[in-house]
Amino acid sequence: MAFFGRRKPGFSKEETVDPRTLSDVVVEEYGNKSGTTADEAVVPAPVQEEGPLPANMAQALAQFVRNHSAAGMLVSLNQLTEEDPTIPTLFEQMRADPACGDIALRKTAKDTYLYQEGSMSELYLMLNTLVLDDDAKNTIVTLVRYNSKTYPSVTPYDYFTRPPFSMPMERIETAIQDILDSGEPADIARVVSSEGNSYLYSTDHITPEYAKGLAEFVEDND
Repeated sequence: MAFFGRRKPGFSKEETVDPRTLSDVVVEEYGNKSGTTADEAVVPAPVQEEGPLPANMAQALAQFVRNHSAAGMLVSLNQLTEEDPTIPTLFEQMRADPACGDIALRKTAKDTYLYQEGSMSELYLMLNTLVLDDDAKNTIVTLVRYNSKTYPSVTPYDYFTRPPFSMPMERIETAIQDILDSGEPADIARVVSSEGNSYLYSTDHITPEYAKGLAEFVEDND
């Protein structure tokens, strides 16, 4: 079966990673340097073929997903289907099989990713799907909102140049300008520090005055 072939990696699992220091975590863990691509930014653990012999091919698909989850990797349903046209049928059979009830889905605008439930944190799943989808605007919006809500903090433009995203600054600036010019989504705003550096924040979680103060705090403590 084609789905037993090599999978495209996301990045290796790090359950407690703070997105504000994501680059430092990746560099410390894997010794990578900035400027690499998302695929080069990490070295995922090798996939081990483990578990009992599956009773049928639907259960074999489930075990395939479990093995990748154990290595900190999601399985792309689109990629599997491209390699093996029987996958959609096996996928539906797997979802109907109680023995495969631990296989969960993570749907995005671009793909559906499969993983073993409980094997990855929500933060890890969010970051991994962003890397695999490779959608600059969605990545920026998602992480700006996350940082604004969780810490709260403003997000510098060069945040997205760091691994595992490693976007060129030109791509980042184009995506941000599209977001700001279109006003979609409406909650993403920009604040400029007294040093002239630009940051993004979500008005759903941070007021303009607070964003200004956070930007100055970053400048003073950089």
